[in-house]
Amino acid sequence: MKATADFNMVNAYIPGRANVGPATEAMIERRNALLGPAYRLMYEHPLHIVRGDGVWLIDPQGRRYLDVYNNVTSLGHCHPAVTEAICRQVNTLATNTRYLHDTILELAERLLASVPGTDLAHLMLTCTGSEANDLAYRIAKVRTGGTGVIVTDTAYHGITDAVSQFSPSLGVSVDLGPHVRLVPAPCKYHAEGADHAPDVNSVTPLEGEAGIPSVTRPKSGRISFDGIDLATVAAARRPHLGIAHVPEGRQVFPSLTVMENLEMGAFTEAGRRNWKANIERILAWLPVLADRRSQLAGTLSGGEQQMVAVGRGLASHPKLLMLDEPSMGLAPTIADFIFDKLMEIRRQTKLTILLVEQRVAEALESADHGYVLEAGRVVLQGTSQSLRADDRVRQAYLGL
Repeated sequence: MKATADFNMVNAYIPGRANVGPATEAMIERRNALLGPAYRLMYEHPLHIVRGDGVWLIDPQGRRYLDVYNNVTSLGHCHPAVTEAICRQVNTLATNTRYLHDTILELAERLLASVPGTDLAHLMLTCTGSEANDLAYRIAKVRTGGTGVIVTDTAYHGITDAVSQFSPSLGVSVDLGPHVRLVPAPCKYHAEGADHAPDVNSVTPLEGEAGIPSVTRPKSGRISFDGIDLATVAAARRPHLGIAHVPEGRQVFPSLTVMENLEMGAFTEAGRRNWKANIERILAWLPVLADRRSQLAGTLSGGEQQMVAVGRGLASHPKLLMLDEPSMGLAPTIADFIFDKLMEIRRQTKLTILLVEQRVAEALESADHGYVLEAGRVVLQGTSQSLRADDRVRQAYLGL
């Protein structure tokens, strides 16, 4: 699979986003050369940590960072009792659990005794978080008889083959399993306690218990873009691949200004990186938006709102622009203007455009290749010229 920049890991370091300085950049290059790209760095400015002390991480300049990330809230880094116990055990025996050894049994007895009144009867030891989650998944499959997994769309559970299939934060280069479904992360702690992410069972009312939601997946074939199977990419991540959608009915944000609507389109990495050049071109192609830049989008005419929707799609700096019936509800002169502008944009940028449109004559005039769909099935396809010459198209759609 072709590797692309990935944005699923929301706290990932992305090269080029920030000025990290020559020393840090050299260390990152050295790390990449030795460890490879699978070892991810966190944060816009990666942290160089030289030691830990209690709840603190400390960098070469002595700056202290409160660590609320690495599971140290109980004991902290380098706790004397922990380091002493580790050194004592390594000095005695460091091997696997396939031998009889008192220390392992004593540890198991103490840990099981710490959870009285439960059904926990056995302890299984693992070396890594990935291994622990892989084992937990195996146990869950045996216990429930199911295989489906529901995870949040930025989840990370590890790098083994099984758990990487439900770790979307590994990025678009790692396929999600066909048994995996994504839901938005709950955010009860945001917006004064409001939870904008639905409960799993409300997302999957029919199949929540089985762990597979009511989401249609392709029964055969695949939908791919730039070599990536889109069924494995969360919907919220697909725009970052270079796909923009101008929806049917325009769907502008009515309470935002024209400029704010365009800024909403530029949320992708490419859109932010190319914002200055993009907005200049968008306003040149659609000058009415420059005149209305401070006006609320909900107060615009239908044609002006369609221009906002097209401009919003272009603001993401896409490789593919998909438009769903852009002429719907527009006066013929305005619809013609929209088509003319799309052709101009395509000529100037070589942007790939996927157009769904019932005005067949205008669509075929603009297109290189066309498909005729009836009841959801492709009944004809070919070049624009061949379709316009086809008697079935001429009679059914062109009125000739």
